[in-house]
Amino acid sequence: MTHRIAAARRRTRSAAPLAPLALWLVATVCQPAAAQSAEPSGTAPAVAWHAQATWVWQAKPAFAAAYTGPNSLVPGREKSYSFTATGDFGVRLWQGAEAHFNPEAAQGVPLSHLAGAGGLSNGELARTSGANLSAYRARLFVQQRWDTGGAPDTVEPDFNELGGASRTSRWTVRAGAFSLLDYFDNNPYAKDPREQFFNWSFLTHGAWDYAADARGYSVGAMVEYRTSTWAVRAARMALPRESNGLALDGRWRRYYGDQVEAETDLPVSVPAGPLRARLLAFRNRAVMGRFDDALALPGTPD
Repeated sequence: MTHRIAAARRRTRSAAPLAPLALWLVATVCQPAAAQSAEPSGTAPAVAWHAQATWVWQAKPAFAAAYTGPNSLVPGREKSYSFTATGDFGVRLWQGAEAHFNPEAAQGVPLSHLAGAGGLSNGELARTSGANLSAYRARLFVQQRWDTGGAPDTVEPDFNELGGASRTSRWTVRAGAFSLLDYFDNNPYAKDPREQFFNWSFLTHGAWDYAADARGYSVGAMVEYRTSTWAVRAARMALPRESNGLALDGRWRRYYGDQVEAETDLPVSVPAGPLRARLLAFRNRAVMGRFDDALALPGTPD
């Protein structure tokens, strides 16, 4: 999944970072009211907002290297950091429908300009654009849920979810800007570098080149049907115009990323709950390079 790292390759040298000040502001202003709603506790809110911020600092010692190229891990001693902050503003539109807007800000300096490692040591660096703090729209989507039966259920309020009373069998449709990792391959142990493993290799399956821009977001739609024991979901999302790019290709009928996932509980339980099996299939259609063309370029591959 090479098309989510380029945004972090720009401007890795600049003045002193603003992240500590921004982190202090987020911690002071947002976190004491990290989940504010317009209704009393215990009821489904009509309006809610959340915020979170993450600071990651890493360093590596110097080491001896017999060969060093432009795409190698730098043998000298290095330091790296990333700062990301995300807000969620949600509003209930009508019965079963809600809209969410996520502004996000990020900055960071990677190790060796993001080269020399098969998996980035800090997955948050995929969202950064250098040592200058930059703000952008991360998510902006509408969600509609329809209950179809089953036992009474409660959807807990969370980031990008207002929650409320529901049924165990239900349809959900989402359209707008979001990340496929928000809803596909929902691994509770290795998925989010803000809460779990830092390394980019743990974000999802290494073979799944999910449709996204350089920061990991895209625009499209998905539909999901779930019951108390199994679920199936499908999505079509836009692909970037260029690999490692931020601009998405709006010609979604011609160039797109499709994915379908099915999951079911297994008759085996662990303390965290029942084991779950998932099957994911995807297909990307885009203007892509060929390995033969890359190998035919002049020069020695690094």
